[in-house]
Amino acid sequence: MNKIEKFLESNDYPLIVAFIGAIAWILPKDFIWLNNILMIILVCTAVFVLSLFKNTKYIIPILLSLVFTLNVAEIGVAEITGFTIYHLIVILMLIGLTVHLIRFKHKFEFDYIALGLMLIAISYLIPMAYMPLSSLMFSISITGIIYVLFYLFFISTAKVTTDDVLNYFFFASIQLLVIMLYSMGTNFIQLIKNNSLEETIAIGLNNSWGSSDYGFGNINDLNIHLAILSSGIFYKIIKHPKNYFYWLFAILYVVLIVFSGSRGGAITLVLLLFSYYIMLYVYGTKEQIIIVNVLLFVVMGLAFAFKDIFLIFFENFLQGGVEDMNSFSSGRIQLYKDAIEIFKKYPVFGAGWTTFEAENVNRIQVFHSTIFHTLAISGIFGLISVFIFTVACFTTILKKLNKNVLLLGVPWTITMLHGLIDNTIHMVIYTLLTMVVFTAIRKEEEIIV
Repeated sequence: MNKIEKFLESNDYPLIVAFIGAIAWILPKDFIWLNNILMIILVCTAVFVLSLFKNTKYIIPILLSLVFTLNVAEIGVAEITGFTIYHLIVILMLIGLTVHLIRFKHKFEFDYIALGLMLIAISYLIPMAYMPLSSLMFSISITGIIYVLFYLFFISTAKVTTDDVLNYFFFASIQLLVIMLYSMGTNFIQLIKNNSLEETIAIGLNNSWGSSDYGFGNINDLNIHLAILSSGIFYKIIKHPKNYFYWLFAILYVVLIVFSGSRGGAITLVLLLFSYYIMLYVYGTKEQIIIVNVLLFVVMGLAFAFKDIFLIFFENFLQGGVEDMNSFSSGRIQLYKDAIEIFKKYPVFGAGWTTFEAENVNRIQVFHSTIFHTLAISGIFGLISVFIFTVACFTTILKKLNKNVLLLGVPWTITMLHGLIDNTIHMVIYTLLTMVVFTAIRKEEEIIV
């Protein structure tokens, strides 16, 4: 038992889990069966750990890896409502949780974040009372209950520190970076065969290198997830100032986000890098400050030396200019108008998860804004619920403020701002990451460092 726990406490454990997750995602469609087997292996490992150890922090690396192994693009109604590998995974996890709770006695806790999640869960359920009920609407609407149960479970059973979570995030970020590098790299190789470098970059930026849908989310979702996980990379840089190897991951992260073509991701990246730059001056060494400033000058030098390529990135960001805001926002203005129209019909509790994409009745419509999406699906009650949850999260950050809390809280805050123009709170993976972040933060001492 001691040997197993020693392994779970080591860096080898999250590294191996991240490696398995990356391989599972990279597998081509013809090997989807092997992807499923690797996912089941991860889940069974989590069940095994839950049955042996009272501290549930050890399953966090598995959960982080598992959510990024899904490589089936265009997930739709069939995958949500039929019995699939994903439902089997949920069943196995519930078995593991049940065995754990029977074997180990925990004193369950409750806080204002849990209250916010509970209100959001209620806001998902209420529209089922008056909207046409379907298995799809039911499947999505009960996710709110799952959020509450998972959060209560983790805050009551996981003895996890911010150091633990930041370390886990570092390895999870490696998994995502490998996935992104493989996807973009293979498409770059295909494009460069028949196009110049400039043409290849322009095409790649325009179509997200042929992989706008990664299965577990689109390119914007991936940018948001990486923004939160990037705290792990910066944590390693701060904690190990003499180990320059970690800078390579930071550079790779920046390069991949810039080349991804995600404009929302680019805005988030700028805000994130500015925040990290300030924190580096506060918590970093003089040598690290010199390194980051040298890197800034190198970037400016490259932009000046390769003006034509720099202009390609600039034109991709503008996408024809701001005269037509709907076009510039990739159709978001029209989505916001549609959300308002739905809100007018159901102002108090919203229309629930009942709106499909205009050209694809196999996909639920999301409105690419936390505010507008909330108004559409859960009305004023839902917006109040999200507000309470958000205030509770920010209050927790301020109460527990220290270096590690800043490292976790700042990226999360920036992604919440990103949520004004994209999907955050109501998305499954984002909510899971949020629960992990605040499970660790709430256990910090209330001392400002």
